[in-house]
Amino acid sequence: MAHPDNTYLTELYNYKNLTKTVSKKDSAGNIVLDSKNNPVTEEVAVIISGGLKQEIGNMLAGRSGMAECEVDSKLSIISYYPVKLDGASDSWTVVTIQPKDEAFYFMKRVFFTVVGISITILIFVSVIIAIISNSITLPIRKMLPVLKDVTNGDFSKNVEVPSKKNEISDIIEDVNIMIDELRSVISTVQNASVELSNYSEKLDSEVGESTMLLNSCLEAMETIESNIDNQKRSVENEENAITQISDNVENFSQSVEIQKNAVMDSSKSIQLMKNSISSVASNTQTLQDNVV
Repeated sequence: MAHPDNTYLTELYNYKNLTKTVSKKDSAGNIVLDSKNNPVTEEVAVIISGGLKQEIGNMLAGRSGMAECEVDSKLSIISYYPVKLDGASDSWTVVTIQPKDEAFYFMKRVFFTVVGISITILIFVSVIIAIISNSITLPIRKMLPVLKDVTNGDFSKNVEVPSKKNEISDIIEDVNIMIDELRSVISTVQNASVELSNYSEKLDSEVGESTMLLNSCLEAMETIESNIDNQKRSVENEENAITQISDNVENFSQSVEIQKNAVMDSSKSIQLMKNSISSVASNTQTLQDNVV
């Protein structure tokens, strides 16, 4: 009933017998006409795919549906719906057959249009994101080497603050403030460390001197202790000597007493001798007188 190619309107298909009536063509491909100027027709066999046979069976059974199958060597979309007629006629079916490429042409065009628009939007968005990302990541990339130096203990550098004020510039300013504070803290700690080192050296020197003094004191104490021991031994010796002297004095006293007694006895003996000598002298004088 309807076809883009008008020659098909003269063709009748019998899908039950798998034959079709087609217009006869000459060797030049032109349709042969009869005397009444009507196309001359002939019957030829119809070769259809197994999928189309199945869908034709559904149509003859009065079913509706849509399927994808091969028609005239083309992959086509076939859609059918039964139509009930009054009277005792069998059911009729309205069928549409369209090559798949043509059936989905609009959808493909819409799809490719949507894809093209999506790709264009994606590229545009990517460019915008790249610009925004570059404005965000560029200061961050500049900040990373400084932060790396900070982690290695180098606080001599600050991050360059972008001229455009935004959240990133605020973050960079905060990072610079943090670096300045860390630099100040490190400087204070270094100064304190130097002072502590100097104090430690001084304390070490004083401890060394104190140790020497303590050693000298210990040596002096040992000397004093030795002298005390010697003094103790000397005292003990002197005590022994004094005891010996005391004993000697006592013995000497006894000897003196004995000598005193002896002297007294000697004195008496001398006196007696004197008296005797006097008597002898007197006697001698008498004798001398007598001799005279």
